[in-house]
Amino acid sequence: CGETKRSGNFELKGTLTNSNGETIYLEKLINPQPVTVDSTVVDEKGNFEFKNYTPNIGFYRIKLNQQNFAMLVLDSNDKVTFTANLKDLGNTYKVQGSPETVLFTEYNEISKKNRLQIDSLNQAFQDLMRSGGKMDSLRMDSLSKIFEGPYNNIMAGFNSIMAEKIKQNADKYASIMAIQGMEPDKYSDVYKLLDASLSKKFPGDKNVKMFHD
Repeated sequence: CGETKRSGNFELKGTLTNSNGETIYLEKLINPQPVTVDSTVVDEKGNFEFKNYTPNIGFYRIKLNQQNFAMLVLDSNDKVTFTANLKDLGNTYKVQGSPETVLFTEYNEISKKNRLQIDSLNQAFQDLMRSGGKMDSLRMDSLSKIFEGPYNNIMAGFNSIMAEKIKQNADKYASIMAIQGMEPDKYSDVYKLLDASLSKKFPGDKNVKMFHD
C-alpha cells in the first residue's frame, strides 16, 4: 500500500475491559476492502499498543472481528488513548488525542439521535396501522400524509445541524463522511466550502480528490 512503518511521534494505545488475551487489528479503510496495517495482543490487564505503523491521514478501524470494530480518523502526529468494552467496541469506545476521531464521534452522535427520532416516528405509524384494522388505500394515504410533516421536520432539523457543524469544521477530514447523506442540490454551498477547504489542506489525498470529483 506504500504505507510507512512506525516513525515519528504517533501513538495508539489503550485499555479494554472484558478482554482475555485477544488479538486486535488496526485496519485502513481502502476500497474495496479494508487492509490490515498492524496487530497486537491485549495483555492480562486489558492494555494494548500498536507499535509498528504510522498512519497517513485517513479512516481506520480497530477490529476484533468483522462485526465488532470502532472507527477512527488518524493522522501521523496523533497520540491516541483508546478505551472500550471489547465485547462492543463500536458503541463503547472513547478516544483522546485524536481531534479528527473526536469530531467523527460527535457527527455519529447527531446521526444516532436522528435515527432514534425516525425510528420512534415509524413505530408510531406502524402502531396506528395495526390498530386501525383492515385499511383501504385512501385511509393509508391519509395516515401517510399525517406523518409526512413530522418526518420532514425531523430531517430538516437534522440536516440543518449537520450543515452548520460541517461549516464549522470544513477543514477537517472527518467531515467527508458526515456530508455523504446530504443532498448536493440543497446543500451545494456546504459541499463547495468543504471541497475548497479540504483540497487546500490535503491536496494529494485520494479521498479528497474523489470527493472533489
